[in-house]
Amino acid sequence: MKKITFNSLFLNYNLLESLINVTFELEKGKCYLITGPLRAGKSSIFKILKGFIKGNRGSVRIDDDYFIPFTQNEMAYLAEKTYLYANLTVTEFIRYYLDLYENFDREKAVEILNELNIGLTRKLSNMSLEEKEILIFILTMCRKTELYLLDDPMSSTTPEERIKIINLVFDSLDHDKCIVLATDLLTDIRETFDTVIFMHEGHIISILDTKEMKQNSTMEIFDDYLHKKSSRRSRV
Repeated sequence: MKKITFNSLFLNYNLLESLINVTFELEKGKCYLITGPLRAGKSSIFKILKGFIKGNRGSVRIDDDYFIPFTQNEMAYLAEKTYLYANLTVTEFIRYYLDLYENFDREKAVEILNELNIGLTRKLSNMSLEEKEILIFILTMCRKTELYLLDDPMSSTTPEERIKIINLVFDSLDHDKCIVLATDLLTDIRETFDTVIFMHEGHIISILDTKEMKQNSTMEIFDDYLHKKSSRRSRV
């Protein structure tokens, strides 16, 4: 896979999740941050790439060919809410991942967990919510694949801790991966990414290279969009 192209995609799903004329590209070797408030359309993009739903109009293509949902070995997906087996130890959960995914890199996972002082003999039932989220994020990222989809990972951790762990894990990967992380507007972690995609109410409102954003935070850029949108409505 070299690129995934969304072209004028429209989606009306459950009357709650919508995409309106969504056009953008995801390229191999780049990290993308998709940001926006609740019901902006972030999770809908992931559901389409997972093959859970289809757009009503428009197209999704992979390397200019018709879209076929990725297999388990072609993509690593971390859902917004993931349920763990509380009676397992970290080592047992790693073994579960090893049985479930043939592309799972156990050695890398153990190395990162040791660096973060997450004991392998600890039971998941004795871990905090933050520690469980960190664990599942690390195990997801330790699968050898081309595409990673991360739906608001480690949302319970502090912004500083989240940035630290994301940078640690991303730096350990080969640079030919495509990583897409969706989150809300409250955590500004753009320095880790190549491109930030802003969404609101199913629309893509802006796609910016992070080098273009040095003077503004994600919140400032989004507030500017809402101000301009309000001004346009008042003139109608």
